[in-house]
Amino acid sequence: MILLTIGCKNLKEAQKFGLALLRKKLIACYNIWPVQSGYFWNNKLFQGQEINLEVKTLDKNYQKIIKFVKRSHSYRVPYIMKVKPQKVDKLFLDWVKKETR
Repeated sequence: MILLTIGCKNLKEAQKFGLALLRKKLIACYNIWPVQSGYFWNNKLFQGQEINLEVKTLDKNYQKIIKFVKRSHSYRVPYIMKVKPQKVDKLFLDWVKKETR
């Protein structure tokens, strides 16, 4: 199992990705939370609120998810981070496997 965190410009974009990935059976579930961000882009400082989308899935779906997100993301360089937990509860892992292709 892996966790992917995808930075989104707003709640609507995060929900769009989360629901689409669920319907495609590429993820088992998702969580959304607001974050405060600060970064430079083209030598200009940006600060403000963004939305993080966290999805639970299997490693075999990683490339399909990345391709889907990059194709329709509002950012030219989207924040996408992959984390592989060291331990996952067996019942939860079984559920993730059942819910994803």
